[in-house]
Amino acid sequence: MKHNMFFLLTLIVFGCQKDNPVTTEQKPLPEVPQVIVTNANYVESDLQIRVPDTTYIKKCCALYKFNLTDSSKRYVANVLLQKAKSLNQDTSIVSECLKATGQLKDSLISVAYFAERAKYQSKDCWIFEFAWGLSTDDLGHHRCFVMDVVTKDTLLFITCR
Repeated sequence: MKHNMFFLLTLIVFGCQKDNPVTTEQKPLPEVPQVIVTNANYVESDLQIRVPDTTYIKKCCALYKFNLTDSSKRYVANVLLQKAKSLNQDTSIVSECLKATGQLKDSLISVAYFAERAKYQSKDCWIFEFAWGLSTDDLGHHRCFVMDVVTKDTLLFITCR
């Protein structure tokens, strides 16, 4: 009986490790979308050259091509907000700017893969890049929205077509 109790106690202790929902240890967030905060002050020509971020659009398309759903889009948006929060950003502002792009609408084939808090023509902004397509197997095009953090207006829009 003592041996069985020891075994049971050992099983419980070692069972409450990393992937156990009872523990408080956080799983790392996925790599996509990438979220950064910079001191950059962009003008249109800077972004025309830089967009798309080829590293992250390729990673995004590898993850979601053929299987992008409305729930996976919401998941990616939630991860983006969690990452922004971890960078001490006001998630209500990020969320409002993200929604103002119109890319989170159900059934729209579009998913965020990159976000940057920066300046555009000296205005505070969020820059969002999305992979999009006419269908999930067409995912791979890009759209970029530069959103004013105060007015939530689009300051610049870039797309591949």
